Amino acid sequence: MSLIDKTYFHSEINIAQVQSIPVQAAIASMITKYETDYLKKVLGYAVWKLFNAAIAETSGRWYDLKVGAEYKNAYGHTKKWDGFINTEKLSPIANYCYYWYMRENVTFSGGAGEMEGKGENSTVVSPGPKMARARNEAVDQAKILHDFLLNKKDGDGELVYPEFTTEEIDSDIVEKVNIMNI
Repeated sequence: MSLIDKTYFHSEINIAQVQSIPVQAAIASMITKYETDYLKKVLGYAVWKLFNAAIAETSGRWYDLKVGAEYKNAYGHTKKWDGFINTEKLSPIANYCYYWYMRENVTFSGGAGEMEGKGENSTVVSPGPKMARARNEAVDQAKILHDFLLNKKDGDGELVYPEFTTEEIDSDIVEKVNIMNI
């Protein structure tokens, strides 16, 4: 079961024609593929397994990871991890999925090779800047997530996620991209 759905693709990461059945199928397929990829990379495989096993919980530490919670960072300042799902429908998973959806749909395969669509009464422009912003927002949220996982404590002052370490995460998940490839 996916955490996000088509309703998370709005505002800056809007996907055109989201009401059409083929686009909905493409989005669902993309979420199935890239949501798990993102979660494994950002949490590390061991923590992802624990989270995935407890994903249906409606309270507790895994629920807080899923929907967000306040915590005190290393400097004692109160911060908030907004969660993977929330009422605002803003999720780093959606940003990550959007990046890959756009990357895979900039061109399409045709009999003569890779093709680019040409709309009537429109000009094709690079999706690069929007893709980079979406990916970089996912990176920013991953950094907040890691701060949450490393610093969230219970009422007794014990770490809530002691099994999490940044050594197990995929380093590319916290590296920003730019349209110049530099």
